[in-house]
Amino acid sequence: MPDATSEHEETILGAMRGGDLGRAATLTIEAHGGDVRRMLGALLRDDAAAREAYAQFCEDLWRGLPGFRGACSLRGWAMTLARHAALRVVRRERVQWRIARAFALEPAREASGPECARREAILDALRRRLTEEEQALLSLRVDRALAWRDIALELCGGSAARDTAAVRKRFERLKTRLSALARTLEGAHSSS
Repeated sequence: MPDATSEHEETILGAMRGGDLGRAATLTIEAHGGDVRRMLGALLRDDAAAREAYAQFCEDLWRGLPGFRGACSLRGWAMTLARHAALRVVRRERVQWRIARAFALEPAREASGPECARREAILDALRRRLTEEEQALLSLRVDRALAWRDIALELCGGSAARDTAAVRKRFERLKTRLSALARTLEGAHSSS
């Protein structure tokens, strides 16, 4: 006699075979979402980071479900997606911290009151001085923590190693430029 888990997984796989990926994703989240939330909470030990990772997991599940081939259980696959989402959240936080430090600015959550407002003004001034392409590059690498290859695909439409190398160089130049701008703006705001 099959257990409830295998019956539930069979229902999900049946929905997938029938082309109803939305239902399959919903059923998967209903079946395994609680376990995923608990695991993310234990891994990250930060409610905000766990919520962000869970949202990323749900998005990854919706996007990845058409490619699921059944090489492992659906639950195992979902837990792997969740671990990858947690790692991306941790990496993104580390990258944001390093960039903020490189610009001699601490993250906004460390400041309050007038100091926070001053830093926000500096960050806004920095953003306004970036081209759309620079903003996209910064967002893809820092906010979304994409790999260089994925950024090259997004920005250049190519997948060659030279596109990846070119994107990395552009990012390095952007960091240098932003660091200099941040020091200039920091000085201007300190003297006012």
